[in-house]
Amino acid sequence: MALKLILGNSGGGKTEYMYEEVVRLAESNPRKNYLVVVPEQFTMQTQRKLVDLSTNQAIMNIGVLSFQRLAYRVFDELGMKDIKILEETGKNLVLRKVAQEQEENLSALRGNIHRMGYIGEVKSFISELMQYNITPEELEDCMNAESFSPVLRGKLKDIHVMYKGFTDYLKGNYITVEELLHVLIRVAGNSEILKDSVLVLDEFTGFTPVQVELLRKLMTICGEIWVSFTIDARENFFHSKGIQELFDMPKKSIRTLMDIAKQTNTEVMDPIVITGGEQKRFKNAPALYFMEQNLFRSSYQRKFGQTEEIQIFSLKNPKEELTWAARKINDLVQNQGYRYKDIAVVSGDVETYGNYVEQVCSKYQIPYFLDQTKDVLFHPFIEFVRACIEVIRSDFSYNAMLRLLRTGYCGI
Repeated sequence: MALKLILGNSGGGKTEYMYEEVVRLAESNPRKNYLVVVPEQFTMQTQRKLVDLSTNQAIMNIGVLSFQRLAYRVFDELGMKDIKILEETGKNLVLRKVAQEQEENLSALRGNIHRMGYIGEVKSFISELMQYNITPEELEDCMNAESFSPVLRGKLKDIHVMYKGFTDYLKGNYITVEELLHVLIRVAGNSEILKDSVLVLDEFTGFTPVQVELLRKLMTICGEIWVSFTIDARENFFHSKGIQELFDMPKKSIRTLMDIAKQTNTEVMDPIVITGGEQKRFKNAPALYFMEQNLFRSSYQRKFGQTEEIQIFSLKNPKEELTWAARKINDLVQNQGYRYKDIAVVSGDVETYGNYVEQVCSKYQIPYFLDQTKDVLFHPFIEFVRACIEVIRSDFSYNAMLRLLRTGYCGI
């Protein structure tokens, strides 16, 4: 058992190095399993990279998984077909049932519990509690802290009532997605897939407590565990002065892994530090490389010189910003040889800017994909079905008919 850390600056080639090593070793040891674990949203992208790197464009003994998919893979191997997993919609239904049954015991949340979307917020909070191994009993102990205001204490009391009712309902019937890793921890020792495998963790900045417990278990099962972290090569990897440090989170994760390795008698290999972003990702963008090296650093260079790679524009509102971006995109495509797929518009507030995307992009005839989850309840056809039911239920009331006509599916 061994732990290997791959560290370095953004754009230095950590992922490229790991994947090339995985492909090379996998081709040399076809009977050994190589498991690449990345966040859920990166699984497809990672598979494509590994396939492109493979000699025969095939990755027979390399698995690309998220933590959840790893659990399902092991459950399938062990024939655990009887696990009933409660998905997000099921959680909402159970919590709504609990809210109805416990309504008399709710105080702070009672007035809002029937508002649209409120149960979803309660579900998200309870999911966070489960991810971080906070039980209803621990929440009860926590909410009595003197530092909490009466309002916060009242809300936590109601959350505790909902959380307790939720877990009581699930007991012996279902498990949630958040509990999958708990089950995996219990059965991981029986898996031949995990035994003596090479486990590669990429694109993570930190791990939840349950993921940490899983890694503790896997260090006693897997042959090697490789973990990459984005951290400045000039930093002290094993010491942080506090949360104000730019790389405090990866440093905490490194210390956690080192502690687990010590507790499990796992060999810690010398970390591999990868630099050279100026010759890789930033080869044709020296100004971006300068920013990567100096932005938010305690000691930094102040001047780079004239550059067109980074420009700042200030406009009045989000709509004007998107209009400027649309004009810039058209200029890049029509006059500078770019294609639409080469361009991305990144926003820290997709919900606000998303309100104007369709209008602006349609005006400038720009094809687009908006990476935003939409609530199915607000889809026009779903609203049409609900409005039809409301019309019958309310005996063709004025408000119900107006709601029906607004959907645009009446042909009027």
